[in-house]
Amino acid sequence: MGFKTKIISVLAVLLILVFGTTIVIIGVKIRNNLTQQAQASLKTNINILSSTIKEWDRNTLSILRQTAHSFEKMSLNDTGQVKQVLEFTNDNMNSADMYVAFEDGRIIKLQGNEPTGYDPRIRSWYQNAKAAMDVSISKPYIDAYTKKSLLPILWP
Repeated sequence: MGFKTKIISVLAVLLILVFGTTIVIIGVKIRNNLTQQAQASLKTNINILSSTIKEWDRNTLSILRQTAHSFEKMSLNDTGQVKQVLEFTNDNMNSADMYVAFEDGRIIKLQGNEPTGYDPRIRSWYQNAKAAMDVSISKPYIDAYTKKSLLPILWP
């Protein structure tokens, strides 16, 4: 192998090493940049979602407190009037259904009828609301009426 061939071979190896190293460095920088951009985007989305949930929570709390205040001013034995308030609240909260359970075990409900022998007073959501003495959110559960998953938002 001649001197020129050795120099060309060394230069070829050096060029391959330089290009290879450059490609690896560029790849790492691109990956880091994409990772940082993805993390920044996720943080932004989390902040937006968190703000939206907080606003929903504030609105829900306000609506439920207003509904409780309305109930305090009326006869809860007037099923028609209670249903009107529930319908108004249901529409403002854009919920699937809404009902009120009373100390005597009665229920006034917008959708359907309660199952035979249903006593709300023994349900965890009822007991949680009574114990909290304020608006609260209970664990999701399967509704005895509809067999659908519910997120109970309660007020005593």
